[in-house]
Amino acid sequence: LNDNEKSLSEEQLKEYIGNVLKNPKRILNASSKVSSKAELMLTLKKTPKLIEKIKKLSPESFLVGFKLLKGVSEEELISVAKELSKNKGCNLVLANDMDKIQNDRHEALLLNEGCVIGRYNTKKEIAKGIVQRMFNGTSAETETGSMTTGDCL
Repeated sequence: LNDNEKSLSEEQLKEYIGNVLKNPKRILNASSKVSSKAELMLTLKKTPKLIEKIKKLSPESFLVGFKLLKGVSEEELISVAKELSKNKGCNLVLANDMDKIQNDRHEALLLNEGCVIGRYNTKKEIAKGIVQRMFNGTSAETETGSMTTGDCL
């Protein structure tokens, strides 16, 4: 969002988000063929961060944030996930490290209010854990294994 778009009213922001989702900006037109002889240059633009707007637009929404880092300690991963939860109003945050994602293995931590409430090793476990917490509450009791010192910051 540019400076003008940051000061939009709630209604204008809803309209802006709707328009972005309906008509993403693109340079290539599907009605014309791109020459295979010409070189193409692709310029990517960052998409706006919408997570910070969700609780403002819908305070009652159950918001799950996702934080993917690379090559960090578990303590740092938890700390960053806790900040995301605090700053964006997330009910849950799923945090993982790219270095711990391989083929069928996808290690991740699920946090609620800075506490690790689930540890997962596969995408299926992650999905099941998030859904269970969304529908059965977000208490700080762990889902897999026992809490260890430092799990709750």
